[in-house]
Amino acid sequence: MICTNTLNINSFFSLIKHGHLTTSARTSMKLVFRNGISRTILTGEEIKGENNAPIEVALVDDSTGNIVDVGRESSLIVEIVLVNGEFDASEGDDWTVEGNIVPEMEGKKPLLPGNICVKLQRGVGVVDNIKLSHHMSRLKPRMFRLGARAFHTFDCARVKEGKTNPFTVKDYRNKYKRKHANPSPSDEVWRLVNIGKEGAIHKRLKSQNIFTVQDFLIRLRNNHEELKSAIVQLSGKKWEDLVSNAKACTGMYCYINRQKNTGVVFNIIIRGLYSENQYFTSTMLSENHKAYFIQTKFF
Repeated sequence: MICTNTLNINSFFSLIKHGHLTTSARTSMKLVFRNGISRTILTGEEIKGENNAPIEVALVDDSTGNIVDVGRESSLIVEIVLVNGEFDASEGDDWTVEGNIVPEMEGKKPLLPGNICVKLQRGVGVVDNIKLSHHMSRLKPRMFRLGARAFHTFDCARVKEGKTNPFTVKDYRNKYKRKHANPSPSDEVWRLVNIGKEGAIHKRLKSQNIFTVQDFLIRLRNNHEELKSAIVQLSGKKWEDLVSNAKACTGMYCYINRQKNTGVVFNIIIRGLYSENQYFTSTMLSENHKAYFIQTKFF
C-alpha cells in the first residue's frame, strides 16, 4: 500500500491523474449513515430507517464526500454501537464513540443484540437485524443514537466515526396502546383519539354496550346528541376530532339483494345505494332511502 509520505510530488500527482492512488493515501475518510433513522424505536423490534427503509452506512472521502468504492478500505468491517443521544455539538467531526457508548447493564443481555458487525461492499453496507433489548426502556435519559466505527485501521488514513440522528426508546408494549388513524370496525373503541383505555369515557361507553368502533358509529348515527352529551361528554374540537377519527373507519361492505337487484354500500356509515345496475352515492340518497335500508337490516 502506497503512503503519501513515501512519494515525491511529481509521482503523487501522477497517481492522482491516472486514478492509481489508493484510498490509504488519502488523509481522512469517515463513516456516514446514508439515511435517517426512525425517531421512535420500540424495544424488541428491528431498527429501521425512515419510512421503514433499511439503514445504510457508507465510507466516504472526508474531503469530497464521495463513496470509497475501491481499495481494501471499500470492504471495511464496521462495528455498530449504541451511544448516548446527547453530546457536545461543537465537537463536529471530532466526535468519537469513546466515552459516549452506553454501558451494558450487569447481569442483563446485551443492549444491542443482533448483527452489530457490517462488512462493506464497494464502500456501502446494510445494517439489519439489530434490536434494542426490552430492559432498554428503563434507562434514563431515553435519547440515544447508533454509532459506527471501523473494526480495524489502515496506514496513512484516519477513519472518522459516524452517528445517526437521535431517537427515543419506548417499551414495545406501547405498540398495543397506539391509536389508529384509520380504525377498522372491530377495533376497540379506546383506539379512537381522546378516549383513554379504561378511562372515564371508555367506562361510560362500555356501560352503554359500546365496545367497538362499529358500536360507536351506529350509536352516532342513531342518537348523536345522547352519545355526545350524556355518554362521551366531550365538546368542541375534542369531539370533532373523535368523530372524524371514527368516520375514517376502513373497510367497505356491499350487500346485494339479487332478487330485487338492489343493495347498499357502506363502511359502517352508509356510502351509497346500488339499484338496477347503478350506484348512487349517499349524498344522492334521501333520508327515507337511508332509513329504509336500516330498517331492512342492510345496515
